[in-house]
Amino acid sequence: MDSSGNLLDEQGSVIRRDELTYDHASVPITPPKRVDEARGITNFEDVVAGVEGAEPFPGLREAWRWSPMPRFVFSLALDSKRDSAYQLNTIDHFDQKLVTAVLEFAREQRLAEEVRDTKPFTIAPGFATESYGFDVVVAVPSAVHQYHFGRDNALGERVTGVFPAYSCEFSGHETLEEAVHRFKRMLRPTVVERPAVPYLRMRYENTRTGGDSRGASRPLTYCSESWRFWRVLRVASWSGRTSAARCGMSPGTALGSSTGTS
Repeated sequence: MDSSGNLLDEQGSVIRRDELTYDHASVPITPPKRVDEARGITNFEDVVAGVEGAEPFPGLREAWRWSPMPRFVFSLALDSKRDSAYQLNTIDHFDQKLVTAVLEFAREQRLAEEVRDTKPFTIAPGFATESYGFDVVVAVPSAVHQYHFGRDNALGERVTGVFPAYSCEFSGHETLEEAVHRFKRMLRPTVVERPAVPYLRMRYENTRTGGDSRGASRPLTYCSESWRFWRVLRVASWSGRTSAARCGMSPGTALGSSTGTS
């Protein structure tokens, strides 16, 4: 929990009560504040000054960092227009050089101007570091990252979430719902030492039973899981077919299919 008694998920977002499992139902959650839309954010320095433990980010102008609870470090930097900010959260391992590079890159590329809910992953190529294999910086809107919601909703709306990533992890066609699922459940963007996590959209058709999974019902899964399902179909000796309609590794390309007969 943070100092306000909020339970945070791995991305550093406040977990809403309706997101809790039964085992966590007794954990107190601070109710969301009512937002005065006319108030907005007029001075980020004043807002950050009210954040417990916030301090200037070393070597980066108009930027701050703080740790809301053990394991987490939140880093925030104003954009070039000073009317919004970029935030990168890390867990367990804080690499100041990497965080600085990501925030500077996001600021130089003006990613906040491109982010929108209809394009939940804004992917900026050309990023590189000496110690990691990341080749892009990704920006996400507040509807995806949900930072500060439940504590300061007005601030959350003015923050663009950014993180280093691999270009193979995105197709560029993700819906908002898919982006939230990928951000919260699959990518682990706060883990700076993570491997690449490309994904597949699975589809199957069982000609024996008539069951299938198509359209919006096709689930997202890891590439390794695709081949596991393929082997299951073959071993089970039932007529089926799996394929990938979208894949971050090769957008729009079917990576595998299997047909079994009995």
